[in-house]
Amino acid sequence: MEEDKELEEIMKRKMRRYMELMDKKKSSEIQESQQKADIFQKVRRIFTEDGYNHLMKIASTNKALAEKMIAIFIELIYTGYITPPIDYILVERLRRKLTGEKGKIFVYKKGELKDLSESLKEED
Repeated sequence: MEEDKELEEIMKRKMRRYMELMDKKKSSEIQESQQKADIFQKVRRIFTEDGYNHLMKIASTNKALAEKMIAIFIELIYTGYITPPIDYILVERLRRKLTGEKGKIFVYKKGELKDLSESLKEED
């Protein structure tokens, strides 16, 4: 009987420690997520309205890319290469540069939407 009580006490202590560790982990995760959300709020003033909205759209699909873009913009402002406010065009330009995406021109021809390069190749 006494051994059962001792075992039960040990299990209770371990469970309390485990619960404390879980609470600490959960609170640190919440703080970290709040800090990341705060980053977007803190830099809002260096963007125009449409530039910030586009950055938030990028953040909703790829948060790491948006955070990297913010870091680059801050560095460019700090070094004097650009001055605030940052508009939609600069945000999109940097996104394309980082992702390697290139712009395309589309032509509506004969009821079809085609890439300009394809359309010109067909004429040859």
